[in-house]
Amino acid sequence: MPDVGLPPRTRQYVDSLPRGLESYPECRVKASMACALLDDPPPALSLSKLPAPLRALVEPAPLASAWLPEAQSIALMIAVRELAFSDDAGYLQWAHEVLGDLFSGPLYRMIFALMSPDRLARGGSKRWQAMHQGTSRELVDLGANGHLGRICYPRNLYCRLFIELNVQAFSAVYSLSRARDPAVRVVNWTPTESVLEVVYDQALPRTG
Repeated sequence: MPDVGLPPRTRQYVDSLPRGLESYPECRVKASMACALLDDPPPALSLSKLPAPLRALVEPAPLASAWLPEAQSIALMIAVRELAFSDDAGYLQWAHEVLGDLFSGPLYRMIFALMSPDRLARGGSKRWQAMHQGTSRELVDLGANGHLGRICYPRNLYCRLFIELNVQAFSAVYSLSRARDPAVRVVNWTPTESVLEVVYDQALPRTG
């Protein structure tokens, strides 16, 4: 797939991969996040502004259940940040609101509202595998008020910005659960794995 016309940060990401946009074909992701983020795009973004190889992912719009090549999907997310926002903070705040709306829909709200945060944590790996192929998420440490989870992926597939995007998704999910006042943060990021901390009640420490 030609990768011409990519904005600078997107180009930097693509160049960090062994085969550009064709890297890691075994890694795929459900289209639901891309669909949610681009179903009502930010005002500054016209889909026509997207580079052709990335626009092809979402025009015509895929089904939310469709599988997308993850390297291309992540490049798309980075391009949206570059083309429509002046900084990462604004992009992540927009993503948090959009993903919050997605998970607040009738189906997801019913599922997550019935779950304790502990049950969400224990079932996280299974839910990850339902949405991803070629990457993994594992529970590292489960405490009374939170947990650590590790996400593993091929080298450079998940850049720091994309991990922060996942923080917004996890935050939206735990906010809909029975967690009192949840918070999610990146504890560590490397080119091959990231560790995220989820605290269920920010007024209390996470216990190991």
